[in-house]
Amino acid sequence: MSVLIYGVAFYPLFACLAMATVLGYAVGSLYVWMLTVVDIYQLTECDKTTEERVILVFSSLPQVLCQLYLSVSIPARIPRAIREGRLYVAQTKKPDSSVDDVCRAYIGRHVTKLLKKSETESNMASSHSMLQTVRSLFVRTTHRWRYRWRHGFRYPTRFLSVMFVSMVVVYATTVAFFSLITPINDVIDEYQACLDNALCPNRAVATSLIELLKVTKTSAIISLLVAFLMSLVNVLHMITSFRKNLHDLYQGEHSNIPHCSESKNSILCVGFMKYGGFQVAYIVVGFATQAVLLFLLILVIGYIIAAKPSLLRHWLQVIGPWLVVFVVGLISQRLLAVFVFLQDRAAFLALDNRGCFFVFTYFLFFLNMFIGIVSVLVRMLKSMLFGTLILPRLDYSILPRKFEAFDPGYRAYLGYLQMEYAHTHPVLLVFTRLLLLHSPSKPRANIGDGFVDLETAVGGSRRGPPRSSIARRKWHVAYTLLRNPDLLYLRKVFNQSNRSRALAARGALETDIEFTVQA
Repeated sequence: MSVLIYGVAFYPLFACLAMATVLGYAVGSLYVWMLTVVDIYQLTECDKTTEERVILVFSSLPQVLCQLYLSVSIPARIPRAIREGRLYVAQTKKPDSSVDDVCRAYIGRHVTKLLKKSETESNMASSHSMLQTVRSLFVRTTHRWRYRWRHGFRYPTRFLSVMFVSMVVVYATTVAFFSLITPINDVIDEYQACLDNALCPNRAVATSLIELLKVTKTSAIISLLVAFLMSLVNVLHMITSFRKNLHDLYQGEHSNIPHCSESKNSILCVGFMKYGGFQVAYIVVGFATQAVLLFLLILVIGYIIAAKPSLLRHWLQVIGPWLVVFVVGLISQRLLAVFVFLQDRAAFLALDNRGCFFVFTYFLFFLNMFIGIVSVLVRMLKSMLFGTLILPRLDYSILPRKFEAFDPGYRAYLGYLQMEYAHTHPVLLVFTRLLLLHSPSKPRANIGDGFVDLETAVGGSRRGPPRSSIARRKWHVAYTLLRNPDLLYLRKVFNQSNRSRALAARGALETDIEFTVQA
């Protein structure tokens, strides 16, 4: 029921924006002004304490800011709609009038960049200053982490809206968690007052509880802030990863994204519909999971350091020898492989001391069994760590490549990506717009072997095309078939001739069978 209520409450805004008329903008402005006034009134009406009111204001801040933005941006569109004459009915989009209109569009800029020759790198000067050296080193170091703008690419509005909504929900969840931390201060103040009282019966217990509560509060604040920053970084990485995956599909690269033929079209369509809600849910649940795990980890570390340092020393005495054997065993095997067993310091995968290599492999077999026990634990920890880190991200599957079909979040991402690829390929869109631009403005009627204007056909004139145009058309067909032999098998004439030959062969075979039977 809540889903239906929210959908009905905000549907008029999307309808007014989709109409793009003066009437739609006027109704939308009144509606968003009403929502803004009601929300602000609810913030000021509630009888709450100062801390509760601050938390309520911060939790409602994104919604109020978005409504204030719409309260200004929607009325600002009315003058433009009046100038363009869009009063009650939205005008149809004007077709491209020239090739320049196609080139100025973002898809046109993308295709223009593809058709341009790649610029060769300029020759560097023989003498380099220290500043240039430091600058080039900085550029090479930060090249992987910097966001690089791609001219002619535009993110889908739905994709950016989903990412924005996800961060808004994460922000609201963070504020809600912070509201649960504030009562800890009251408990700490109560125990501190008990300590200040000279008649306090259990001062040691009160002191331990105060230390534990302070550690708990600090751990909760740090875990929430770190989890929020991790969610923000994940969203930014998902934005760049979506652009890379979409460009790979444009270029026919399927090393990271499976081909659309590996999934049914109905599954991809359902994935497109699921993606928006799935992405928001995965980001929020991933944020909560990361916050809880970080809180437990920081709480244990903080409690051991603050209250039980002897416990840390005991754990180090128990686990220390295993860790030393694990680290020394791995490092020693790596050094032996580089400096003893392989030729030219491991430049080639060719053995040098074969006898020594097999002897060491035999004795290291027993050592590697003990190292493998530690390696199993490390593998489990790595799986938990990376699984928790990429849980909010749908562009990566937490399952292996052969089992990606069992990951519903990844399937939703594939559906959305494949649908965007099928309907927004810039080369296909530019090609289609150029065909529409150069198509004849008048409707054509097919009369006989040639084409004439529809007006001429209705008027009674049956003048066919000149012989030069027929010859030119046949030459183009012949040239296309020579350059593309596979198209020959798709022609109607070829199929008809094959069908006639097949019928003739079938008739001859039936005749032979009849003569054989009679004989």
